Parts: sequence; C-alpha cells; structure tokens
Amino acid sequence: MRRAVDILSEAPNELLNCISPARYVGGEFNPKAKSNALLQTVFVFPDLYEIGMSNNALKIIYNRINELDDVSCDRAFAPAPDFEALLNKKNIPLYALETGLVLREADLLLWTLSYELCATTILAMLKTSQIPLHASQRGTDSPILIAGGPCVSNPLPFSPFFDAFWIGEAEGTTPGVKPANAACGNFFELLCELREAKKRGAERSALLEIINAHPAVWTTAKPQARRAINLNFGKTAEPAAIFPLPSMRIVQQHGTVEIMRGCPNGCRFCHAGIWYRPARQKKAEFIEAEVEALVREGFREISLASLSSGDYDDLEPLVERLNNRYSDERVSFQLPSLHISTLSLGILEKISRIRKSSLTFAVESPLDALQLALNKQVTLNTVCEMLTLSKKYGYKSAKFYFMIGLLGVLQDSQPNTEAQAIIKFIEAASKQTRMRFSISVGVFIPKPHTPFQWAEQLKPDEAKEALFNVLGTLKKQGHKVSVHDSLCSFLEGIISRGDERAALLVEEAFEEGCRLDAWSEHFKRDVWLRVIEKNAALVKEYSCAREPGKPLPWEGIKSGVSEHFLARELERARNGEPSAACAAPCTEKCGICKQFEQEKKCFV
Repeated sequence: MRRAVDILSEAPNELLNCISPARYVGGEFNPKAKSNALLQTVFVFPDLYEIGMSNNALKIIYNRINELDDVSCDRAFAPAPDFEALLNKKNIPLYALETGLVLREADLLLWTLSYELCATTILAMLKTSQIPLHASQRGTDSPILIAGGPCVSNPLPFSPFFDAFWIGEAEGTTPGVKPANAACGNFFELLCELREAKKRGAERSALLEIINAHPAVWTTAKPQARRAINLNFGKTAEPAAIFPLPSMRIVQQHGTVEIMRGCPNGCRFCHAGIWYRPARQKKAEFIEAEVEALVREGFREISLASLSSGDYDDLEPLVERLNNRYSDERVSFQLPSLHISTLSLGILEKISRIRKSSLTFAVESPLDALQLALNKQVTLNTVCEMLTLSKKYGYKSAKFYFMIGLLGVLQDSQPNTEAQAIIKFIEAASKQTRMRFSISVGVFIPKPHTPFQWAEQLKPDEAKEALFNVLGTLKKQGHKVSVHDSLCSFLEGIISRGDERAALLVEEAFEEGCRLDAWSEHFKRDVWLRVIEKNAALVKEYSCAREPGKPLPWEGIKSGVSEHFLARELERARNGEPSAACAAPCTEKCGICKQFEQEKKCFV
C-alpha cells in the first residue's frame, strides 16, 4: 500500500504558519490524477507552485499522460524553506498534490529542467522526499528519475542525480528511427510500454532497461542520444491544455495556446531557436478549437504563444476571427513574442481591441556590429516608428530587453561600451516618442548547441559595473529599469556549459543551504562566492572561450543541427554576415531538413 499524505490532517496548525499554505494543500478544481493506476508518475517542477502552475510543458504532459489507461500523472512543486522545515520536523516526505502520494513511492518522477539555477532545488526536493541524492545510491524500492526540458541539452551537470534524461520533445520521435515498437515511439508510448512491462511483473531494473533502450534517452552509460522531434506538430488536433484550477494566484493566470513550435529567426545567441528547430506551425482550425475550449473553461485572457508569434502565417486574419468571435465575451488575445520586424499596424489594432497587452522589443544590443553578429535587424528608427504608431491605439509605454557581454564574441569584452550604447538608444527613443519605458538588461550567457557556445562568458564584477551604469542613469530619467543579478547569470553559464564535475559545485552549495537560487530572497550569495573561489580553476575552465573543433561536454547530445553549421554561423557572426530564416524551402542546410527528408516528411 503506497503512502498518501493529507497535510491538513497531519500538520494543520503548523501549516497556517507557513507563507502561502495554498501551495501545499491540493484540492484544486478539475484534478485528473488517478490514485489506483498501475503506473504512478509524478511531474516534478523544481520551483514554487506559482511558477510551476504557469508552465505550459507541464500542462501538455499532465493532460497527455492522464489520458492513458492505468497510468497516472500527479504534480509536485518545490517547498519554500519554511514548509521544507515543517516537513523535515514532522518526518513527512514530500508528496504529490492530488493523490497525496509520497514521491519516494512513485514509479517514475518526471522532472522538467527549464532553468539551470533549479539545480540546488532538485537536491532539496530529493532530500525532503527521503530519496538518495545520487542515482548510484538508489535501490530497488526507489522511483526512477527522468529529466527533460531545455536544460538537458547538456545533461552532464545533472547526471549524478538522475537515472535517465529524455532528450527533446515529449510528443516527438527520433528522426530516422523506424518505430518498430513503443520504445522507439514518443514518450507517452514509452510509458505505455512500461505499463505493460509492469503488468508482466517487471521491477525497477527491467523498467530502466526499457527506458535506456530508447534512442532519445541519454544516460551516463550511453555514448549519445538523439533529440526527439514532434514531426506532426500542428498537423493533427490536440486537446487544449485544460488544467486544475490553481488554488492561489499564479504568475501567469491566462490560458495558453501554442501556435508555433521552433522559430524561423536565426538569432545566433538563442538556445531555444536552435534546440526547437525546425519551425512548425499549427493549423488555424486547431488553434481556434483550443481557444474555444479555454474560453469555455472561463479564461478571458489567452496567449497565442510561440518563440516568435509574429512569424505565424496569416496571423492577422487569425486574430481578426478570434476577436470577432469572442469580443462580446470580453476575451482578449496576447502575442507575447512579437519581433519588431513582424509587428504591423494591423496587429497593433487587433491586439489592442479588448485589452492592451504590453509591447516588448528584444533589441539585445543597439550596436550595429552586434546586430549583424546576432543576425538581428532592430534599428532605432524602426522602433520609434512602431512606438509612434502604437500611441494611436492608446499604448503609453513599452518594454525593452538588452544584453551586455556580447562584444566578447567579436573582440575583448567591453561591457561599459555596451552599457553606454543602451543608454543612448533609450534616450534617443524617449526623446523622439515622448514615452517612458520599462527596460530589462541581462548578461549574455553562452549556451550549448548555439553558434556562440564557444564564446567567453563575462565575469560577474565586469557585468555588475555595466549593469548598474545603465540602472543608475536611466532610472533618474523616469524609466523603470531592472537588471539581472550578474552572479546568477554567471552561475547559469557555469552550469549550462559544465560537465559532470559541475554537479560537485551544485552539491557543495546545496549542503551549505542553497535552494531556490532564482529567487533573490533565497539566493545565498556568500555561499556561492565561496564555492566559486574554492573551485576557481574549474570555474575558469567552464567560463573561458573554447576552440571550435575541440570536444565539448555535450557532444553526445545530437540536436539535429550540425556542428559544422554552428561553426559557420560563428564565423558569419564575426564577419557581420546575415543568414536566412529557418523556413521552407531550406537554404541554410543546418542538418534538420536532411533528417526529415530521410522520412519523406516536410515541416511548416
């Protein structure tokens, strides 16, 4: 008999002393997990409830798994330190919200790793769950831990803590591999095979063998894995991501419909743009059906989401039809990732009809040389023209995203040069438009599987000086300015480009109390500085520039994009040469199309 926790019975008074106890009680409307399923899985999100409940991948996977016969998917989120302390004091293991199932008694724990700074939180959740931290220490009664998500494009820094890694999209299969059985199919078909194996009496070791045999699964015992890609994304109808109604306010309260996966724009710094290639669009009829389902669930704000929503074909007619159908119900539609080159007068008019969502411009760098290097074209004149037009529809402000540290890709790092360019750009835009802006400035982080994966990372002290130059100058002029923590950005880069030794840094910081590092109120700066200083040589190895052609820690992970293409894009960046979009017909030959041609399948 599996143990189930009812926290309202086991610690009712102590729970009321915790911040936001609604995070931990479950009881949401419209739950789908099954307490009596043969195969019990829990989707584990290593962050607080209000972040995890906003995650679209969780919604998709939760719904798909719970559609399977005799398979259940519950949810678990990271406890805040006060609730973690309560669980430890009462000797209550961490549990799933709907069934109360303690995590250590599940069959599979499915983790999504969407941000590198979740690393110490993973260890905190394992300890609170009373599960050994290292996969090598787990026995036959331990659950199998599988991690997925964008961070596992380099799984090595997380590898000691997980049994296996799913590389790519859960709905996807591995291009070029014929699905002779479920072990070559998508993740949900793999779960069905595990269920059937369990019916036959298979135990943990046998289930692990089935998992490890999949070509999209990477483990420390396998030399490589190939990214699973959903070749049929948008071609067939999918149910809307209907989800249990949150028991408290979450970060994103609106409904979400994914209209496109991947991005045609070849921004050379962007990990998602490479990792989710190729760009695939969802048929408009399927989008409209998902919107209808969300509206009937009560949503009145719906995001038409993708990495670059403005590149969706016939976007204006789609939004026009949605507005005409739902305007009487006061439903508004957001396009959260509009590139300036795709923002038009028609789109501005349509998205402002019910409620005005904010306009966001990802400029990254106003320096001409860096614009060319990034494969972007966002000029001051274009931005000002669009802002002037937006004022006609009642917009009074806009948000800008910038990065510093990019000059290191082309030459020696000059973060203060970049800071001054950002200041001048905003001052000029404000003068021309008579508007005040919200400005977010981050630090460039070289990521695996991108053309800039070989670049040097800016040191925290250099970044901090430049960031506060922007903050101090523009805030005085009436703009809202936020800057990323330079040490957090540095750590993100260290973990994203590290090898298995990076896990030692994570574990060291965890043992000294680190968890929820993405939250400023929980971030233990002094601990991480000590860890960095103690492991200075290793940290330098991870943050320095690398030479194309030399081995990389993540070379066993095959994204489908060739190393030759990435090296060529780096050379083009340094020469200021543009590259064409990832779109049909293919002209850039990055390697993705070749895999599809083998299966006689096309995209977009």
